[in-house]
Amino acid sequence: MSSDALALNGSSPRTPAQKRLDRAVSKEQARAAFWRMIRLVYPHRRRMAIGLLLSLVAALAYAASLGGMLPVLKVLVEQENTREWLLEKAPLLGLYLTP
Repeated sequence: MSSDALALNGSSPRTPAQKRLDRAVSKEQARAAFWRMIRLVYPHRRRMAIGLLLSLVAALAYAASLGGMLPVLKVLVEQENTREWLLEKAPLLGLYLTP
């Protein structure tokens, strides 16, 4: 019987907390489902490892691209030209440029 049907029969409707308790899964059921999933995934472990490795490479490439855009954005925001920025940062890298 649904909660709407109970409300029509004169009973009080179920609260959201009571509905959550009806759907709640015990820890044992959750643990059993997890190990079942692990058994199903195990034959694909090589592909999953390759996928994780490639996703790590993609994340590093994304971070490097953001790092590469930082100098350009600083030049745009601070209204200085690229030459001035390079002369300012060169000593930090151990480079000595003539102005």
